Amino acid sequence: MGCPGALVKATPMNVEAQVKMLHESVSKFAPTDNCPWELAATFNVLLEEAEKEVGENPVVANMEPAQQGRGGSYATMNCGALAGLSLQLWRAVSRD
Repeated sequence: MGCPGALVKATPMNVEAQVKMLHESVSKFAPTDNCPWELAATFNVLLEEAEKEVGENPVVANMEPAQQGRGGSYATMNCGALAGLSLQLWRAVSRD
């Protein structure tokens, strides 16, 4: 049994909702704050799932996974960068 809050494999049916929740979560931080690794790692999982779902979408195809910074607690990008990427990813997987 996994621990609460552990990353779970996203399914095509819920990628959009999960990306939206990620964007809302990261947007609560100041744009210049260091991005917590847990949020960045979640972005990486969702990016991988989105790539499967939207195929050759040029926006998604040009996104790179977040990298873990020294010490492991933060990503190498700030919260503003992840907020922008998650918004673009959300739009790419949106069914609207």
